[in-house]
Amino acid sequence: MDILLRKQGKSGSIWGKTLIYKFMKSQCDTLYIHFSLEDGLLTATFKKGLKINLDIARKVVETRLKFTDHREIPVLIQSEGQVTMNKEARDFLASPKGTEGLVAVAMVLKDAFDWAVGSFFVHLSKPAMPSRVFTRHDSAIRWLSDIVN
Repeated sequence: MDILLRKQGKSGSIWGKTLIYKFMKSQCDTLYIHFSLEDGLLTATFKKGLKINLDIARKVVETRLKFTDHREIPVLIQSEGQVTMNKEARDFLASPKGTEGLVAVAMVLKDAFDWAVGSFFVHLSKPAMPSRVFTRHDSAIRWLSDIVN
């Protein structure tokens, strides 16, 4: 899997006492997802038109864990456009292995179809950590901050 990783010197955290890490601003790009890590918040952006199956779901989780050094971290999930996933991928992403290292998940999904898929995932798969779907980025950030603090 081709991964692009860049680090720039910036440190600090806004995410509360139990999760204060001094991260550098970092990015990781794959065929499926783009991760960026800044001030203790992981942003995961799925690529437009992605069809997630079990194999892709496993690769995304493996990449995320390597990129974050297996740290516990809140994540903001968004997409560049319509993303779909099959039941096996959905079940894996909601499992203990798929949610390893995540303390809270906020999904920002502006497209009506993506919002429906995200809501379906949260309500039926019941991830082990607090998870919620939003249409506004600022609301998702505020919710994540409240959960972590």
